[in-house]
Amino acid sequence: MAHGIEARVPFLDHELIEYVMRVPPRLKVHRGETKVLLRKYAARMLPAAVTARRKMPFYVPLEQHFRAPAFQNMMADTLSDDSVRNRGLFRPEAIQKLRQSLHAGEFVYLKQVFSLMMLELWFRMAVDRRGVD
Repeated sequence: MAHGIEARVPFLDHELIEYVMRVPPRLKVHRGETKVLLRKYAARMLPAAVTARRKMPFYVPLEQHFRAPAFQNMMADTLSDDSVRNRGLFRPEAIQKLRQSLHAGEFVYLKQVFSLMMLELWFRMAVDRRGVD
């Protein structure tokens, strides 16, 4: 998570955020249990199987799609030297090196490339206000 893009939608109600910021930490985390208040509130409506379960990873099977022409075309478009240079966030040579690292077969490189692709697509839609081809 240190280098990933958070893909969950946060609680956006500013009054809720302001309230939670005033709640003492001992009511948020207690004896190793996290999200204490949220779990207690959710327990009123949801079964314990949901509110008491351990954290579970979310896994996207990227390796199944990596070799597909559509994925390769999207990667070529979103992470081209011109796209990277025009966005101005990363050095094109660093992105090129990362893309070349994909041949090593390490899943971590594929996750990084995919995250960068999604970041560029997000910029195109949310910042540039243009459609995604």
